[in-house]
Amino acid sequence: MKKFIFVVHNHQPVGNFDNVIRDAFEKSYRPFIDLVYDLKYPKVCFHFSGILYDWLEKNEQEYLIKLKEMVRRDQIEILSGGYYEPVLGVIPERDREAQIKKMNDYISRRFGVSPKGLWLTERVFNTTIPETLKKSGIEYTLVDDTHLLTSGIKESESNSCFTTEYNGKKIYIFTINHNLRYLIPYKEPYRTVEYINGFDDGIFVMADDGEKFGLWPESYRLVYENKWLLNFFETIKNSGIEMSRLCDCIDEKPKKLVYIPNTSYFELSQWALEAEEQNSIENFRENTSQELKKFVRGGFFENFFTKYRQSNLMHKRTFYVSSLVEDSYDPEAENYLHMAECNCGWWHGVFGGVYLPHIRMAVYENLLKAQDIIFKKKKKGIDIKNMDIDFDGQDDILIESKNNFFIVSPSYGGSLTEFSSKNKYVNLSAVMDRKKEAYHLKPPKDINGKNMGEEIKSSLSYDWHHRASLIDHFVAPDTSINDFMTVKYWEVGDFIPQPYSFSTSISKDGAEIMLQRSGISWDGDKKIFIDLSKKIIIDSKKDGFRAKYSIKNSSNFKANIFYVSELVFAFSSPAVAAQRDVMDIREYIFYDRVRGNIKLTFSLPVRLWIIPIETVSNSEGGIEKTYQGAIVACGIKREYEAAEVVEFDMGVEVL
Repeated sequence: MKKFIFVVHNHQPVGNFDNVIRDAFEKSYRPFIDLVYDLKYPKVCFHFSGILYDWLEKNEQEYLIKLKEMVRRDQIEILSGGYYEPVLGVIPERDREAQIKKMNDYISRRFGVSPKGLWLTERVFNTTIPETLKKSGIEYTLVDDTHLLTSGIKESESNSCFTTEYNGKKIYIFTINHNLRYLIPYKEPYRTVEYINGFDDGIFVMADDGEKFGLWPESYRLVYENKWLLNFFETIKNSGIEMSRLCDCIDEKPKKLVYIPNTSYFELSQWALEAEEQNSIENFRENTSQELKKFVRGGFFENFFTKYRQSNLMHKRTFYVSSLVEDSYDPEAENYLHMAECNCGWWHGVFGGVYLPHIRMAVYENLLKAQDIIFKKKKKGIDIKNMDIDFDGQDDILIESKNNFFIVSPSYGGSLTEFSSKNKYVNLSAVMDRKKEAYHLKPPKDINGKNMGEEIKSSLSYDWHHRASLIDHFVAPDTSINDFMTVKYWEVGDFIPQPYSFSTSISKDGAEIMLQRSGISWDGDKKIFIDLSKKIIIDSKKDGFRAKYSIKNSSNFKANIFYVSELVFAFSSPAVAAQRDVMDIREYIFYDRVRGNIKLTFSLPVRLWIIPIETVSNSEGGIEKTYQGAIVACGIKREYEAAEVVEFDMGVEVL
């Protein structure tokens, strides 16, 4: 017996724009369901993320009524998952189970059934997943057939149901046939029938994104206007192949026991590598024999946390907030935490992901809302703790008040890694580094094969250090704003990203962090000894901070020193901070109606370089530049006498 299972996964990221979700609904989600509903005979499995369920409850309840009717008919199966589409294997166990329970409860309440199958986000599997699912009442999930090909399963026997276990907890595994994903909907429907009929029997699963059927480029015309989907259903109906759901096949005898490695689909394992390694493994795989190709893998999902600093910070901040919620439980805070665990802003593949500011900022918005609830319950004026929040082996300093959350990283140039306003629920430091990507190294064509514009090619600059605030630069005297922007300048000091000594103090009104380093700089061929200290002053009643600097020329001769303190701000638009080079500034205000106005004050006149940060990344529309925020470089260039000390203050306030 040959059974065909059609699984459709529908999802939109937390923080996505309403008009984007509406477009996906009108072009993909609605017409697909309308056709299945009207035909009555196609059996289909659907997974919707909780983000979409929330949107549908608010905007399209008739759609949910249709789904319920098809569940009642035994026509469709609704799959569970983590409610806000987390990668289950990389979040705390407590959150895994809570997210699945939230989804199970919703499906039971809305559709009147208890789901037994689960959609595994990005098919990211690790060995602990079976135990999590079993404890959550889930009996089966889906993975790519390539997951099993390195586990002793031949491709010819992969179209079946298998069992796996962890810690004695057993679940069933269905495999997604990769050949069917390439056939559907790009080839004529009869080609799918021909492919399946090439086997004696089996369970043939095609599972893919619902957006593939209407939202992806040219797909609406193919799938609906040219009636590909209708013709496909009719072809399967008349083929003798039984269209089934996963729940219809769970009672069949499993093929065998398998153990699956920590993996996902090949492309994700490739994207998790650095640029050069991505291209190397792709070239190697293309030139590897078919029988050995299955053993060629890249990295795994956690590699994104070492590849992108912002990915790692979001992931580790999630663990931190999860521990706060566990210690001082609040259901509203937990829901915000779960929303922050949506995977879309944590990584980057073909499409925007972590490079999309509105998706990334939504992660922090929800983390800050959760923190705010827990902090208010504790009724503290200010809280300070030392901990290695980013797991780099060095302690960071975490400071929280009713207005702000800060992370200071003494080991990374004494920098301010996070500056968040809890009044705006925005992480003003959440700016992406400009990083080399694999597609930058290939011929200049975008994802759709179109030529990349010369303007985009010429804008490729890469950061040599992570973007953070209070980074201490010592640059050559002739350095220009364009040199600094394009990273074509001489860093003559040794303060980045070196460790600073630190001490902290706290009072009922605020906290102070003293950071100090003795290093060197150069004035031409003269080696200068520099003693630098900066004190970060946090007033618990204000939204912002002050920094008091002391820079000493500890050499026994005069020296020309061009010092630049770097700030970064995740502004919402390039119009907020257009490129400028302005002299003798003591006060400057950036007007951002979306994320909050920022006021800078200085005790000495400074030179400001305002530099927009744009990254070049892939998206659904091809290669594009994405505005990430701005560098605000605050420079003081002067001659220092031997042993002279220059002191100045800088204030940063969210208005």
